[in-house]
Amino acid sequence: MSVISGRPASFLAERLGLAVDPAPIHAFGLYGLEEAHAGGAVTLEPEATHWRAAVVELAAAARARLPAGVLVEDKGLSLGLHWRTAPDAAAAVVGFAEASAPAYGLAVSRGRKTIELLPPSGCDKGAVVRRLVGGLSLACYLGDDAGDLPAFRALSARRGGDGGPRALRVAVASDEVPPALVLEADVVLEGPNEVETFLGELAARTAP
Repeated sequence: MSVISGRPASFLAERLGLAVDPAPIHAFGLYGLEEAHAGGAVTLEPEATHWRAAVVELAAAARARLPAGVLVEDKGLSLGLHWRTAPDAAAAVVGFAEASAPAYGLAVSRGRKTIELLPPSGCDKGAVVRRLVGGLSLACYLGDDAGDLPAFRALSARRGGDGGPRALRVAVASDEVPPALVLEADVVLEGPNEVETFLGELAARTAP
């Protein structure tokens, strides 16, 4: 099992109990720029580490220039700008990100009431999926945000008659789920309770 998130890998390691649980969970943070391992250790994508100074500088600029209520999240190798608690600031946040990213050579990724500036390393959830599904006969991916679209598309490219795995793309519905994710999904689940039931049934059906 693998978890791919825009959250830092250290956050995933804590939430998944990797420091104390040797369970074989692969946890990738910052869209694949970081990986958390059993024991809680975190490794970084080598080519991304030199972007740290740009993230620090941009975080300071964002705090100084963006409206009150906007959450500026310095994730180490990427910068998240969230306007969930300041909905009127959406245009200002997007404008700041799209104007600032090119000056620093960073890429821009849109999410649910958030925008992220991150290294242009080609790391996204799709790249991680392509790496993980090699050699698998079955694969299933669950997502609920725009950042999950590359993973859906990577899975689609590997499925079927080209020798790729049989693959299932699952969207988890909410008031904020991107319509494109629902359109590309094979299955749509209504919230966490259905996800829990689905995963239990999937585990039972695929158990050796």
